[in-house]
Amino acid sequence: MRIAVCESDVQYAEWLVDLIRKWSEPRKDAVEIKIFLSAEQFLFTFGERKNFDIIFLDTDLKRMGGMELAKYIRKEDEQMLFIFITKNVRFAIEGYEVSAFRYLIKPLNRQQVESVLDQAASKVKYIKEDALVIFGNNEIKRIWKQDIRYVEAKGHYLEIYAKQEKFRIREKMDIFGVKLEEPQFCRCHRAFMFNIYYLEKFSKNEIKLSDGVIIPVSKNRQQKVINCVDSFYDC
Repeated sequence: MRIAVCESDVQYAEWLVDLIRKWSEPRKDAVEIKIFLSAEQFLFTFGERKNFDIIFLDTDLKRMGGMELAKYIRKEDEQMLFIFITKNVRFAIEGYEVSAFRYLIKPLNRQQVESVLDQAASKVKYIKEDALVIFGNNEIKRIWKQDIRYVEAKGHYLEIYAKQEKFRIREKMDIFGVKLEEPQFCRCHRAFMFNIYYLEKFSKNEIKLSDGVIIPVSKNRQQKVINCVDSFYDC
């Protein structure tokens, strides 16, 4: 788990990092923490690596404020958890715009921080179980499993068709398919796997998805598709 602390007060940031480290010591999962003293410093790193799970964000950052930074991050990352650190509760209203996870009012105490970390860690675990990290299109990308409409094998590559974009990765269908659990994801053909959530019509030899895409169904996999559909909808 990767945690960013974006706080303009160096001593306060170091105190918070010390609390996070003490909280993480008995945990099995590795926790990486990085301090940023300004929004600009964070954005420089964020531009290269968009993979923080949690950010403790001071609303009183100089120049670019914490709320402005949060709005920018949210455009690029829908899953990062924002834990705002503030002296003013009025920011709680603005926080709805960026789906703030929690607000902590200064001065903080150890119990507050540990409690919010416990809650955030549970949320991050859920997010990671429902997401995939893929290496394709010359970048590392985290995508929601739910957004994957279908996967097609082409030679030594897989093309992953998600809601907004397509990814091309070098991996075998048999290996990648293990990451997408049945019955929601069904292997209907040697070269195709689809998300039943987007199923519109299933006939003998093909599947039509809600966006109009037609996917072939192998004769020896027809019953498998029926079983997956039955299980998914609990018919």
